[in-house]
Amino acid sequence: MQVHGYRQRYSGRARARPEAGFSLIELIVSLTIFSLLIGTLVTLIATGLQAARTNKDRAVAVHLASQEMDAIRQASFSTIKIGQSAPQNITVNTVVYAVKRKTEWVAKSATNDACDSTGSSPQVLRATVSVTWPNMHNTQPVETSTEISPPVGSYDPDNGHIAVRVRDSNASPIGGVPVRVTGSGVDTTQTTIDGSGCAFFGFLTPGTYSVTLGTTGWVDRQSIAAPTQSVTVTAATITSISFDYDQAATVALTLSGINSGLPANAVPITIANTGLLPAGTKTMTGTGITRTLADLFPFSDGYEMWSGDCADADPQGVNGSGTRFWPGASRDNAVNVDPGATTVATIAMPTLRISFERETAGAAITVVAVHAADSRCGSGSTLTLASFTATGGSQLVALPFGTWSIQAVAATPNSTWQSVVMNPNDTSTQDADVHIR
Repeated sequence: MQVHGYRQRYSGRARARPEAGFSLIELIVSLTIFSLLIGTLVTLIATGLQAARTNKDRAVAVHLASQEMDAIRQASFSTIKIGQSAPQNITVNTVVYAVKRKTEWVAKSATNDACDSTGSSPQVLRATVSVTWPNMHNTQPVETSTEISPPVGSYDPDNGHIAVRVRDSNASPIGGVPVRVTGSGVDTTQTTIDGSGCAFFGFLTPGTYSVTLGTTGWVDRQSIAAPTQSVTVTAATITSISFDYDQAATVALTLSGINSGLPANAVPITIANTGLLPAGTKTMTGTGITRTLADLFPFSDGYEMWSGDCADADPQGVNGSGTRFWPGASRDNAVNVDPGATTVATIAMPTLRISFERETAGAAITVVAVHAADSRCGSGSTLTLASFTATGGSQLVALPFGTWSIQAVAATPNSTWQSVVMNPNDTSTQDADVHIR
């Protein structure tokens, strides 16, 4: 009987299991699957709505492009402006569409731009209209183009043409740069075409013209904000010129003295890049230990920099015979610059300890460093180092590399002025005694 009772109790518990509800794990799994299904459904709905919105926006853009192209075809040929126009914003159902027009002279059936033309004269005017709008995602702009033949007799076949190409510091063509051509009774401006960087001035009377760029905050390779080239136009010929032009870079520079020397005031700074003409270097003057070197062309390889403007201030400088002043020395790493950006840099200068003595107390005495003239500093260089008012004293100052004569202004030395050599291979503190009567 006991055995039989045990079996019945066990059977009772076994029958109760199928009647239990969902376990917690089963509930969580069910909710997860439901959430995934809902998320997928929401994504599909959002994608469908976006596709419908994109199709609607593109349809409006096609209509606007067609309207603009009809306006070009119906306009009098003489009123069509050559070049790239600023975008015209048109609002349709709260969406702002940017309609851009560009016109350029090309050879008949040409597939390239006017600046690549090899013929003696362009034959047709290519007009292109593009339309963009916000939130395009991966949709391409709507673009349409046509070619317009000028009326017979519109232009003198003996006139000439100027093709201007503008590229940035990476040699990529730049659109939207104003190009002005003046001369022979002409004063006209176009903007370069997006994608090609080309501005084409067709059918000009043969003669000499000036071509000038002018965009605020931009410079050419020589740091000129409004670079100009002179061009001679000849009959039935395309004269091609090019500019390298980009947003100016800036260097926020600090002069520091090795071993705590205070940099001399008004130390000139030399920057170097092979693109700088004619010698690959440029001297930039200024005062103070912090300088702002502005209007720099953003060369991709940056600028090497050092203090001083004389030949031996350059750690790799050479004398008139081509012999290096400092064998084994090297310039600091180039300072990288970017278009429209500011780079922070430091130039370290060797330190000189000036020990000053005077036999009789008197008015303040200014001590200077004098460098002889050479191939780079044709008039020599004089830097103010310190001022002494007592009968004696010392001061730490920082100087550019080179050979310097340390002198007191309007004073007579007790013996001779001492010469010091600031050597890039030995940046330990040098000493100079200034002893005056």
